Amino acid sequence: MAGRDLSLAWELLEKLGVRRDERYGPVILGRELLIRSYSLKDGPSGMRDAGALVCAAAATFLWGVIDPKSSEYPASGVTFGRADALMWFGIAASLLVPLKGVIDSEDLPERPEILRSSSDPESLVIASRQFMLVDDYQKAGRCAEEYAELLRLHGETDACKAQFDRAAQLFTKAGDPARSQSAKNRVNSADRFDNPFFRVEAGTRQATSICGSKQFLELRDKIKLG
Repeated sequence: MAGRDLSLAWELLEKLGVRRDERYGPVILGRELLIRSYSLKDGPSGMRDAGALVCAAAATFLWGVIDPKSSEYPASGVTFGRADALMWFGIAASLLVPLKGVIDSEDLPERPEILRSSSDPESLVIASRQFMLVDDYQKAGRCAEEYAELLRLHGETDACKAQFDRAAQLFTKAGDPARSQSAKNRVNSADRFDNPFFRVEAGTRQATSICGSKQFLELRDKIKLG
């Protein structure tokens, strides 16, 4: 399989005034594309522009799964980096396709073996398992929490509760009882709050996940509905 190709990400980011820096890897670039997509969503061509950036983000994260950039994870290593790219790919894909969907775009590279028997949003489930392999239960819990929010969004109530319970257990194993309790509380609370990831001014109550934030739903609905 060919090595990572970040040309699409750079092409779009340079048009938005981001200076090219070859030190940046696929996860950093993909995250920036997601952030920029939110800022463009209410423009004259908001649906098209935001959708193009999210699709490019998904493609960029997928390159991070295929060929992680070691300089992005100098301490954690490329196994962690691949899991991180899987997590972000699942988040980006969830803005574009249903829970059991697969992105249909020529911009995406061929999916690696680890993703060929799952939907694209289910990358979050795979990422959680991969984080467990490197004993990062905090990140494993975060993936479970993100996926739980998606399940709620698609009306999968029982599966949603199971994923929040799993997230709580993983956060406990990571030594974070506050985050564990927060995951338990989310089972019965569908309220959405701001997430500062999108560079918005967040209040005292902030979303602990991206998929459970106001911004995620706004961006998803914009891309879906126009």
